[in-house]
Amino acid sequence: MISQATADENSRKLGRALMDEPLGRRYPNFRKLRGRWERQVHLSMTRLFVGGKGMEALGLPKMTLPWYPALFAPLNAAWTVGHRIVPGGRDRLMRLGRKAQRHQLQTLFGEDQPEITSGVQYE
Repeated sequence: MISQATADENSRKLGRALMDEPLGRRYPNFRKLRGRWERQVHLSMTRLFVGGKGMEALGLPKMTLPWYPALFAPLNAAWTVGHRIVPGGRDRLMRLGRKAQRHQLQTLFGEDQPEITSGVQYE
């Protein structure tokens, strides 16, 4: 790594904390199962970007494979392209995207109104 410092204990603590972050989210249902799923998604995405050595340096499971992007990138691309070529599809994608944003804010913050979104309605 030319531009990135070697991982230290603080890097490893942060890596482990971010790995487990999905386990504390406020999912409306199947909280434990969804937390575990999102944790695996996080690890898979991280593995894609930092590789096996990076996972090991951060104290993360190095045997994790980048299965999520390999599986879902083609599906997401087909979904998006399909909607873009259908009349009204772009507007539908924007509505669905906004709905997903509101849902994500609800999952992350519950009924709390985080400072960074003050004035934004996400119910």
